[in-house]
Amino acid sequence: MKKIAVLLGVIFLFIIGCSYYYQQKREILQNLASAYQNRENLQGYTKTQILRKFGKPQLRKSYLKNELKIETWVYQNIYSFMEITFIKGVVTKVIYK
Repeated sequence: MKKIAVLLGVIFLFIIGCSYYYQQKREILQNLASAYQNRENLQGYTKTQILRKFGKPQLRKSYLKNELKIETWVYQNIYSFMEITFIKGVVTKVIYK
């Protein structure tokens, strides 16, 4: 009887964890779609703010230019493409396609 209760508890926690994960994923996709649709001005945002809003980027590129670290993050899905450029960890340019 105790094993069944533990098993049901584990299944219940697994279901809650999965629903939370997919809710977060859906929210990130909605944020990306909204930013793309409204051509949101993201200049001045930090890397942490972008990560919270859109999640991990699909592609990250970084290079040094005149001793400044320049990073480019790319977010894309079926409907939208967004390229965000950071200098010193702050958004300086956003390209929507």
